[in-house]
Amino acid sequence: TGQKVKISQKSVAAQSLAAFKEAKVGVKWTYFPAFHAPYIASIAGIPGKGANGWYFRVNGIAIPQAAGAVNLGLGDRVVWAWGQEKQSALDIVSPSYGIAPGAPIAPGQFAAVIQQVTTKGVRSPAAGATVTYGAATGTTDATGTVVFDTQPGEQVLRATKAGMVAATKQVCTQGTSAACPIP
Repeated sequence: TGQKVKISQKSVAAQSLAAFKEAKVGVKWTYFPAFHAPYIASIAGIPGKGANGWYFRVNGIAIPQAAGAVNLGLGDRVVWAWGQEKQSALDIVSPSYGIAPGAPIAPGQFAAVIQQVTTKGVRSPAAGATVTYGAATGTTDATGTVVFDTQPGEQVLRATKAGMVAATKQVCTQGTSAACPIP
């Protein structure tokens, strides 16, 4: 619409625009007069449709405000998702080495701990989630944990469960012959 809007550089909108630009992901914003704020119309060419659209979470919690109105603090994590804002989401809490809840982990293995997070930020174990790690696939137990044999270098860890927003994280196994990038 040609509407110019000032937003804080600490806002979800400004930080997200910078991240999308760095990742070379196309984003279209439009001015949403009802909220006096910009609204994401599409990401990577995928527009909202019907009740589904783009929304964000900060530290796993769905925020019912415009992205330009929410400022981020040090260490805050933003995830954009497509769907209905009322969906619960998965969160990869940690790959942990050494001890999984209730069981030791053998050398050369690690545990991925997955939680489901409601829109209000309530966390619980994501039992029955499907997790892929490189070429391997496993299912989380009642504690939301799945154990994998380590794979060299950088791999993608992805958790999915029906009706929930998926989670993805880059995992790098140190001490292997493959190089791992330093963040």
